[in-house]
Amino acid sequence: MTSVAHSMVHVPQTLKYFGPVQNYSTFNFESVIGSIVQSVNGPNLIVSELTNNINILKCATVELDTIDYAAPLHLFICRLFSPKRQALPRQVTTKQNKSIRLGCRLELPNDHIVMAYLGEKQIFNFSLHGTCWKNNVQFSVYESSSNSSNCDSCVLFKEKHETNCGFIMAIIHNSRKQCYAVVHTIRIDGRDFLSIKKKNVVNPFIFWEQLTDPQHIVRIDINDITVKLAHSKQDIFHFFQFPNTVEST
Repeated sequence: MTSVAHSMVHVPQTLKYFGPVQNYSTFNFESVIGSIVQSVNGPNLIVSELTNNINILKCATVELDTIDYAAPLHLFICRLFSPKRQALPRQVTTKQNKSIRLGCRLELPNDHIVMAYLGEKQIFNFSLHGTCWKNNVQFSVYESSSNSSNCDSCVLFKEKHETNCGFIMAIIHNSRKQCYAVVHTIRIDGRDFLSIKKKNVVNPFIFWEQLTDPQHIVRIDINDITVKLAHSKQDIFHFFQFPNTVEST
């Protein structure tokens, strides 16, 4: 029996004690370890080189949070810290909103549904962006025509004390340095469940939904995003709450 197969024996007990798998996923930890291992340049003095690289990373992280660098230098350091799997940030926001970074600008025609929604809500003096990073987690605008297998646009978010989900249509940055997402919401059609002794046990992390029609568009604060969702598209969307929110789903 391999270690992976043996670990499956402990899944029920682990779920009982610690909750959903995403509460203690080691994907991100292993990703960081992999980056540190790749920083070793040769077979000699491996331990001392690893120790030195970890100390450099710790000190650099602390200084980035405590020293007020000039904007170009701050952006350069953020790019150095960006994982290889993520696009390099092109802009950093002010010190007060430091956990959010903006990517390239998004150009939409005046008759686009997002522009119509913003005009209806009388929202002006803003820039549109196709990508942003919240605490180094990437979120991008949904493109229905894209053939890419990666997606960073499907999110679970809080709205008026309720949890909802949908696809990001645009990212707004206004003159007050506030960041919002325009989201096309989704209607839940069903959830995954398991019948045990004539009782249905609902799995809250897998569900089926469809995009609202007519389109229900909402504007949410980026900080109200709870987690990124993975999804597959067949007749309807099949959603999964993905344990690793850093990588593209």
